[in-house]
Amino acid sequence: MWLIEQVQKLLGRKPPLAPTAQTPSGRVLGGVSRGLEPAGLAAILRQAEQGDLTKQMELFEEIEEKDAYLASLLQTRKQAVLALDYEVLPADDSAEAQRIADQVVELLRNIDLETLLLDLLDATAKGVSVVAMRWEYHRLSRMQLPAEFTWVHPRNLSYDPDSGTLRMRTEGGLEPIPYGAALVHQYRAKSGAPTRAGLMRSLAWLYLFKNYAVKDWVTFLEMYGQPLVLGKYDPTASKDELNALKEAVAALGPEGRGVISKATEIEFKEAQRFGSADAYSRFIELIEREMAVAVTGSPLSSFDGAGGSNAMALTLDKISQRLTRSDAKAVYATLRRDLLVPFCHYNFDRADLAPVVEPIIREPEDLRTAAETIKTLVEAGTPIPTWYIHERFQIPAPQPEDEVLDPMRNQLRLASRGRRVKLASGEPAERARGFVNGMLFVDELIPSAVKQAAAVMQADLEQVVQVIEQSPDYPTLRRKLETLYADLDAGALAELLENALILANLAGRAAVREDL
Repeated sequence: MWLIEQVQKLLGRKPPLAPTAQTPSGRVLGGVSRGLEPAGLAAILRQAEQGDLTKQMELFEEIEEKDAYLASLLQTRKQAVLALDYEVLPADDSAEAQRIADQVVELLRNIDLETLLLDLLDATAKGVSVVAMRWEYHRLSRMQLPAEFTWVHPRNLSYDPDSGTLRMRTEGGLEPIPYGAALVHQYRAKSGAPTRAGLMRSLAWLYLFKNYAVKDWVTFLEMYGQPLVLGKYDPTASKDELNALKEAVAALGPEGRGVISKATEIEFKEAQRFGSADAYSRFIELIEREMAVAVTGSPLSSFDGAGGSNAMALTLDKISQRLTRSDAKAVYATLRRDLLVPFCHYNFDRADLAPVVEPIIREPEDLRTAAETIKTLVEAGTPIPTWYIHERFQIPAPQPEDEVLDPMRNQLRLASRGRRVKLASGEPAERARGFVNGMLFVDELIPSAVKQAAAVMQADLEQVVQVIEQSPDYPTLRRKLETLYADLDAGALAELLENALILANLAGRAAVREDL
């Protein structure tokens, strides 16, 4: 028994075979939405409530293909999740958990994660989505790895009417999905039976009414949107002339030309409208607004030209952010439960150390308000580290060789160029002499000296940092720094300071001579 357990740890736990969905023979797929009426739609939905999802899922797929606007809404909601980055967090602080998390990071890099998530997010519309997995043992890494993901059409799924267990239609009939054989993502738009959880349950009725309106609109345009070609003949016209007139009128339809006798006449009558097409367009717009509310949570986010204040725009953006966060957390939870947990179980026998995959969601922020708040806190004496400012506003930390912005330095530079600033005497700054010129020279000297000093002190600072990292406590650190200080070569720094002081002194002397 011990030997078997050791071999299993070496080779990994054997995953189950991926189930293969089987469509019943003799069944014609598709066409469920053709000639759909309210009674037929209600019957399809009732059949799904009994556990048989076949017709309901075929109908939902056809609706998504036929209604481009609805498809774009669903696609936008899926793409919002796919656009997010993610991070893998270890189950705990142990070294084993970190090692497993590193293996999971490598696993997610080597699979087509975007396509897998897109297939799982199909549950948003249909309520459930299943992706079967085929595992393979890799001798090089000595691990069981998912080699293939196959999306299972929801028409091959069914719920047991008594237990509510999800089953798949295979060659052997309806069977439960084994652990580790597939990813099963369920979306619950509302509480209750899982067969009624998808958004398409509500959208199907909106699609049906919109489809009726589009058909009626097309009929209206066909009847009243085209001019009437009317041929007139004289009562004394012969039979040949009458036949020639009929042929000419028929030819004017697709071909737009004809030859008739002088005794006959053809008129083009303007279409007479006995109704208004605006009623259809307004009704379709109403239906599409309801679709937008159901899918995105707001009626204005998907309609161009819909007015609103900035506050309303922020509110709609927050609604979209909440939906994206909810969808992302749910689909990543399914990814962990059905892929990462089996992966850790088969390869490490530690399903409890399966890491957590968290979506990274960056909410929009008013940086101007944040900057004003930080300025107020700094003026009130609150200590705020510089790294927090760089991280909060995504500003890179300046390097020693970088030229940085400084309000006071820029103001003096403007003065030296004769812009905006005036002397106390009221004269323009370009006439500055003596003391002002000396101060401007010293102001330019300071950043140059600081830049050169940073390069000179770089080697010494690296030694100090190394001593700090190697010291276990403060007394040891103090002793090592005292020893290091005696060996530091301050000659280059002293020379730099001496040269800076000499230049400043000479600038002051020149300024005095200029003022005399």
